[in-house]
Amino acid sequence: MAREAIALMLDVPEDSFDVTIEPDLASLGALQVSIQEALEARQTAEQAHDRASTAMRHAVGEIRSSGYTSRDAGMLLGVSNQRISQIQRQATDRRA
Repeated sequence: MAREAIALMLDVPEDSFDVTIEPDLASLGALQVSIQEALEARQTAEQAHDRASTAMRHAVGEIRSSGYTSRDAGMLLGVSNQRISQIQRQATDRRA
């Protein structure tokens, strides 16, 4: 809708320019602190998730190469044996 209005006002094709919407965080006042904290917490959580995924893949590889079954690995790591199989497939896909 904004693209149509701009194109009409400037008498140019709609696909001849980009529209970028950026919030004015300074106008949010006290909300800016809450927003920043939430964004930082989300980034921290994403980093922790990445570390956990890497550690899980490593542990699954070590457990399985030690001769344990997927069911054993699942019990040791607190996930289902189906999840262990999924992790193994993902690890194989990453190597390919």
